[in-house]
Amino acid sequence: MGKTKPSTPSKPAAPKVKKANYKQKLEEIKHQKKQEVEQTNDDDIDEDSEEDEDDDQEINNNEQLDFQWNVFGGAPVVNQSNEEEQEEADEDEEEEKQKKFSKNAKKRMEKLTEESISKREKELSSSNVLPQTYQDYERLLAASPNSSYLWIQYMAHKLSLTEIDGARKIGELALKKIHYREQQEKFNVFAAMMNLESKYGTQESQDEIFRRALQYCDPKQVYVQQGKIYEQHGDDDRADATYNKMCKKFHTSSKVYEVYQKYHICNGNHKKANQILERALRNLDKKKHVQVIVRFALLHYHHGSVIDGHKVFEELISNNPRRTDIWGQFIDAEMSAKRFDEVTQLFTRIVNLNLSTKKMKSFLQRYLKFEREHGTPEGVERVKQVARDYIALKTNT
Repeated sequence: MGKTKPSTPSKPAAPKVKKANYKQKLEEIKHQKKQEVEQTNDDDIDEDSEEDEDDDQEINNNEQLDFQWNVFGGAPVVNQSNEEEQEEADEDEEEEKQKKFSKNAKKRMEKLTEESISKREKELSSSNVLPQTYQDYERLLAASPNSSYLWIQYMAHKLSLTEIDGARKIGELALKKIHYREQQEKFNVFAAMMNLESKYGTQESQDEIFRRALQYCDPKQVYVQQGKIYEQHGDDDRADATYNKMCKKFHTSSKVYEVYQKYHICNGNHKKANQILERALRNLDKKKHVQVIVRFALLHYHHGSVIDGHKVFEELISNNPRRTDIWGQFIDAEMSAKRFDEVTQLFTRIVNLNLSTKKMKSFLQRYLKFEREHGTPEGVERVKQVARDYIALKTNT
């Protein structure tokens, strides 16, 4: 028999290796194995069979140390003891619970988010709630791209954040998105942009947006809007110049004269307003004269002097005594001014006119209603007597 191989020192019992330091333990064991191999290399070559047995024993010892090789990368994985396996199983179970909890929490959050969005959309669909963020506006405008109201509110939102250029961009985007057939919606946006430039822009930027608006909108409407903007900003010279140019450009339109008259009546310049009326009567068709004068009188009632308005109506009915439409508007104007004595006098004059039965019946009904609401029992009885007398007269004739 050959030399007996020196007995190798017994290996210490494998300690319980935790996950966190298993690599360190592995290195120690490999180092120990290396020392053993170097020690056996000093023996004779004819002891190879015994070395093979020792190698087998070393592998068995590795198995006893509970090591196995990972098939995916050669890195060793430590097999835990029963206690550690239970601990790991508990950790895995806890991790699985956490994953399940995370999934459920995510689902709940998604549901809450959907409910929140749905609730917000319902709130925004209400006329009482204005959008508060750009996401609100984007969502609403995606559903209603032709709504000038939403676009203008979006512009106002930007201005509230002092984002003037942002408001301009929103206005330009609105003009691109609104359908070309939605002329009134486009005009509303142009009007908002004209207002924006008048407040935050230069005279050049105001003129530019005014010029563009004239190209894409009703020019008469644009001139009126531009004049009103100058009025609101107290620029009387530009307002007057704009209205004057408008009347020259649209001299056959009664509307432009009415706007110009209103401007001067509101400013107390009745003389200038009368001059504009004369100018209108010179340029307009005679068929429009009566209605132009009626509107002029109503402007005095609503924005100027009731006395002046009354005088204009008196002149009108003296020249057109059988025009019941003028009488009716005269009565309405005095009613709105709460001059009930004047209303009574007007009704008294009307029922003494030679009117058709249909027209007389209409005025008598109005007269009776007026006396019941604003008059006296004696006045009510007087109207009834007038009606009986009129019926008797018509019956006898």
